[in-house]
Amino acid sequence: MHIAFINTRSQAGLEAPAVTVEVHLTSGLPSFHVVGLSESASREIRSRVRSAIVSSHLKWPDYNITVNLAPSDHAKQGARYDLPIALGYWWRLINYLRRQPRNASFSANWA
Repeated sequence: MHIAFINTRSQAGLEAPAVTVEVHLTSGLPSFHVVGLSESASREIRSRVRSAIVSSHLKWPDYNITVNLAPSDHAKQGARYDLPIALGYWWRLINYLRRQPRNASFSANWA
């Protein structure tokens, strides 16, 4: 299985409910899908993540990338999930090329 799980937080008023970003890479026609969002929100995330990866001098993958933001009952909007999606893509791609699954932990704070 080529799935990366990244735990992050959403924002709902003063609360910060947990959200899991699941990034799945498979071979096939190159595409990028965010499950559970509208087409316009999915397109915006795709363009932001793609520009961040290309700006980092990494090659945009020739894989089918599917991203799921769970749980689905929270409203998800904005650029809050771009970094977890990019980290999940990066980590899954490295392990996909090595064929060795590994675990890692990332932490980021915004002021």
